[in-house]
Amino acid sequence: LGVSESAAWDILTQSHELSQCLSLRQLLLLAVRLGVPALSLLSEPPTAAPEHRSLVQLAGEIQTYCAVHHLSVEQFGDRAGWDVRQFLVAPDSALDDWCLDTLADICRTVGLHWPEYLPE
Repeated sequence: LGVSESAAWDILTQSHELSQCLSLRQLLLLAVRLGVPALSLLSEPPTAAPEHRSLVQLAGEIQTYCAVHHLSVEQFGDRAGWDVRQFLVAPDSALDDWCLDTLADICRTVGLHWPEYLPE
């Protein structure tokens, strides 16, 4: 997966670390290698997504949210706690740049159910 030994130890000994130590790509790769759904790896899995949406759609939702709430991208990032500028330019960058907590926080800010946007 390309994680350090200390990150692997954290993941094995503290289940909440899974959502912080792995990028979205690493999480999905781990799920594939274990032959399980990615959400099943979480200690408290959320309800499953009724439908799957893409990262491109999430970028559009963020842009719409910013327009409706009269926020700049920087202000949205302050509100969400994460910088989304690169994501809005290249949504697939989230696979390597974001962890599960990032996805969840950003979706929560927009009022979205984050498992819908977890890539398959």
